[in-house]
Amino acid sequence: NDPSARATWSPSAGYTYEEYAIRGILVNSMDVTLHGLGGLSPTGAMPPEGIERLEVLKGPSAMLSGVALHGSLGGSINIIPKRAPASDLTSIAASFDSNALFGAHLDIGRRFGRNDSMGLRLNGLHRSGNTAIDRQSLRLGFLSAGADYNGGSFRLSADAIYHRRERNAPSWQLAVRPGFNIPEPPRTGSNVQQSWASIDAEDVLGLLPKGTHDPSM
Repeated sequence: NDPSARATWSPSAGYTYEEYAIRGILVNSMDVTLHGLGGLSPTGAMPPEGIERLEVLKGPSAMLSGVALHGSLGGSINIIPKRAPASDLTSIAASFDSNALFGAHLDIGRRFGRNDSMGLRLNGLHRSGNTAIDRQSLRLGFLSAGADYNGGSFRLSADAIYHRRERNAPSWQLAVRPGFNIPEPPRTGSNVQQSWASIDAEDVLGLLPKGTHDPSM
């Protein structure tokens, strides 16, 4: 909801990758960090169903997060995956997007042990069908498990994520050479890509962030 941070490309518009602009400067989706670590976020985009919060830093950030893998200068975007809330959570949701893209999402959170010190958050997402773009179909699978332990003076967390995105006839950016007469805009939903074009991206990752210990507690 910040006008200085915008999504310029989006999978919901038929693209395979997300791209962002912070203060008008490109931030590559492959430079998005997970728990502050580069090269770990799912290829192209992290489904929002698995995100607890986003941390956006505007402007140069190499002093805090290191040099971006693809040299993005506009700022940095960091993903914090979901954690189990204080009370039990069970949520089931269904979705539909035109023209025939159906989805289902399951979100479960529980806390266990003495003083609810141990937590587990599970997220499962599946989408499949035809998008609003001509001759384009999508198949998306996402599973995540986030565990945490809060022992007062000692805290530890871990994540496991599986992500797969298959798209037929994906949309790509088009450019016009200087001096070329730009034609009339095509009909919304038109697809100029070949029907045999496709992309299949799969990510499997596990993450064990460093635990913290405060001897004063």
